[in-house]
Amino acid sequence: MPQNTPNPSSEVLLSWQAPTLPHHVRGSRWYLIAGTLVVACAAYGILMGEWTFTVVMVLMVGMYVLTHRAPDTLKSISITKDGLVFQNTFTQWKDIRDFWMLQGKDYIELHVAIRSGRFIKEIIIQTGSQDPQVIRSLLSNFIPERTGEQERLLDIIIRICKL
Repeated sequence: MPQNTPNPSSEVLLSWQAPTLPHHVRGSRWYLIAGTLVVACAAYGILMGEWTFTVVMVLMVGMYVLTHRAPDTLKSISITKDGLVFQNTFTQWKDIRDFWMLQGKDYIELHVAIRSGRFIKEIIIQTGSQDPQVIRSLLSNFIPERTGEQERLLDIIIRICKL
């Protein structure tokens, strides 16, 4: 179970700040296609008498605008001798299952699997300006690396649709 505070005498081996998700550039063509799709779905809902579907489409657009209007926030992560500190939450090495790295077109993501009771929680953060090989070799001293991991289907859909 993750602790809330690290040992004050624990030496920080590596620390950085980076976004958790890649930034998607959406052009006017993307907005035109997305708007046409939403209007077509809403019109279908109206024509078929499925008003709830139309309401859901309108609410979906509203939620998208609200959640994507905010600027990308940077998250902080620190690798110490005793564990990992992500957003001021400390996790001991014994509570971390493994890690893996995924390389995208313009970014590299670090994924860390943490045991949290019966569940596995996952930390995702981009490597930012840090050398991925340094991160990999440092983490390999404490936890195993999961090899052969690929991008999940939902993440592929999100990336392709630029959501």
